[in-house]
Amino acid sequence: MNKTSPKRKVSSEGQEKIRLSGYKQWLNNAKERHGNAFNYSKSFESFKTQKNPEVKIACNAHKDEFYITPFNHLRNLSGGCNKCESAQLATYFIDRELKKFEQFYRKNLSDRLEICSPFQGMTLNMQFLCKKHKTIESHKPTFLINNSGFGCNQCAKENSSENNRLTIEAVREEFKDLLPENITILCLEFNEKSRSSLIKIRCDIHGDFLVTKGHMKRSAHKCPSCGNESIGYAGHRLRSLLASGTKGRGTYIGVMSVEVFGIESLKVGVTTRTLAERYKWNLKKIYFSAQLTEVDAYILENQIHRKFRKQHDLRILMAGMRNGERWSGDTECYWHDRLGEIIEFVKCYLNDISAIDYSKELSVFEVPNFFPKDVSRTKDETNKPLKVIGVDPDSLEIVVEFDSISDATRAGYRNVSQIISGKSDRQIANGLRWFKKDSFDTNQIEPLRISQRGSPKEVICVETGEEFASILIAEKTLKDRGIKISGSHITSVCKGRRKVAGGFSWKYKLGESNSAQAP
Repeated sequence: MNKTSPKRKVSSEGQEKIRLSGYKQWLNNAKERHGNAFNYSKSFESFKTQKNPEVKIACNAHKDEFYITPFNHLRNLSGGCNKCESAQLATYFIDRELKKFEQFYRKNLSDRLEICSPFQGMTLNMQFLCKKHKTIESHKPTFLINNSGFGCNQCAKENSSENNRLTIEAVREEFKDLLPENITILCLEFNEKSRSSLIKIRCDIHGDFLVTKGHMKRSAHKCPSCGNESIGYAGHRLRSLLASGTKGRGTYIGVMSVEVFGIESLKVGVTTRTLAERYKWNLKKIYFSAQLTEVDAYILENQIHRKFRKQHDLRILMAGMRNGERWSGDTECYWHDRLGEIIEFVKCYLNDISAIDYSKELSVFEVPNFFPKDVSRTKDETNKPLKVIGVDPDSLEIVVEFDSISDATRAGYRNVSQIISGKSDRQIANGLRWFKKDSFDTNQIEPLRISQRGSPKEVICVETGEEFASILIAEKTLKDRGIKISGSHITSVCKGRRKVAGGFSWKYKLGESNSAQAP
């Protein structure tokens, strides 16, 4: 067996020589690593080995003393000084973000913008020269990257106008297979006020109309008047479809549970939309649904009405009458205990749908009516449709004209009845003033009332430091830059109800309190 040799004892003088040798070697390595960045005058006092204990070192740049093991002092780029480490991290992150921004700039902005100030971070403003308009503007690099900013307000405005401006060739190509036989696309007209293109169409039945591209996409008829004529009470719609020899659009019929005014009832409903889209939050549960032609759906719904007339649930209808605001589907509600019978009735209809006598069904079509109606009084003119016109607030020129307020509403104009009735302070709806056609006289139009809400509040965008004379101006300016933003959201941020609007923080200029908390 080999005997291990006993450890040789080292004298204290020898230990001191080893410590001094190790210290000198470490000190040389430290100065080679960090140069003259640190003062080591107090490090020898506690130095023993590279790993332990910690030694005291002073940073020449920040005049701070700190403790660190000799090994870690060599390993760390900052040497162990916290302030040096923070500065190095900041430099690292700026260099990293600069590379990211330079790559984006070369690819997306270099052909239009020239950098006029150094990069100091993604969230600090830089100056850019627009090569086209020769203007210099300040923008945050992060705004240009994340919001597809142009770096030039004029370029953004021109691009927005260009995107909104349609071409007649593109419109005709897009809708060539979607136009009814009676519709022709004539030309385009650009509305300078709304900065958008309108499509002028000609209906062989009703004449010429200016419509938006969105209307052309949504409407199956394209002509607003044709669309209005197709929307009416089921009996009139059924009569017109049978007269034309067509069965109409695909239509859903559903047997479902709805809750309105806190009352739950069994509902039979017909809609050309989906049941969820038509009844939205009132819809609780769908028990049965099927898609039929429009004619068959109306006939089936009316057959159910006639068959289960005595089982109608009138609670929602009565609640609506008490509240002064009825729910639109309150005449086709039934008691829940008739669920099985109604579903079975629907299934029988679907199984024998080919045997339906449409002419007979039209002759017995019954309008839901649950109350006695006095028809002995002499009729007057007050219940006739009221013709209305919408005029430009500045020029007072007639822009649109409708045979009734309902027609205006179906064409997309809201709150017209509030202005016509005079029961509201509203003066303008959809950018137009509204009047009864029969009483309209340009010489007797009263000027618009001055708002009593006080002067507009100035607001500041916290990140950019920009000041705006009003929330409306702030909203328009940012929209011109291609940023999606809502003026109401800016107000909510200023009142403390939201954190950001359009990706920015906002506050009132005059120091209005932001302390209001969101509910």
